[in-house]
Amino acid sequence: MGILICFDIRFPEAFRIMKRMGAQFVAIPTAIESDCILSADCLPQARAYEQQMYVACINHCGQEKPNCSIFCGHSGLYDPLGVQKVKAGEEECLLTGNINPSGYAKETNLKLDICEEIRPDIYKNYIDK
Repeated sequence: MGILICFDIRFPEAFRIMKRMGAQFVAIPTAIESDCILSADCLPQARAYEQQMYVACINHCGQEKPNCSIFCGHSGLYDPLGVQKVKAGEEECLLTGNINPSGYAKETNLKLDICEEIRPDIYKNYIDK
């Protein structure tokens, strides 16, 4: 299991590192504001799909104080094919879901572990620039 925080959702590399370290599930608490709702809906799904891992995005919702940011909610759990297993709306709630890390490849019919096909040797000269 891996844990990232908020803005890390925008960086697939962080999820890839977790995957290469053996994580099959990443939880990421976030504070995505209502004007960025697309980030809450699309990025966790993309990270789950591209890394073939479970991703739980736990997003803040509502407004803490008047004249402060409004957070969109939309927490969710995604499987290794990017399928959303559970989803919250914009209100506070308790979500539960089941995952099967030891059998996720079989469960989701993964024929190819895409992360095994990554070729960092091809782009390593560009990473540190």
